[in-house]
Amino acid sequence: MVFEVLSDYMNDDPNPIELTIGDTVSVGEESDPNGPYPNWIFCASAKSGRKGWVAKHVLSIDDGVGTALENYTSKEMAVIAGDKVDAITELYGWFWCIRKADGEMGWVASDNVKHIE
Repeated sequence: MVFEVLSDYMNDDPNPIELTIGDTVSVGEESDPNGPYPNWIFCASAKSGRKGWVAKHVLSIDDGVGTALENYTSKEMAVIAGDKVDAITELYGWFWCIRKADGEMGWVASDNVKHIE
């Protein structure tokens, strides 16, 4: 699916959390289950110390420690209004996208795009 970005968004996290299967994280706050982005958990990587929001289903959680069940990154893509992006997958109000102009990949909030193709 192709989307057009509605407004500028500058990513302010140069070091997103990156997990590979089996990595552990300390589990923090959960996003509002009734808000626009449910099912996200703020985590800190035991390996790198990096922090970020992780989709809840990516983790197996036991006593405040999460273990990654799949590879994951919290990298959000900086976008400019009018950018065209291909959405690869959707998770809880966010799309994992590839920007058509340069091939950059990252998460884009679903409420910041409109479907065009």
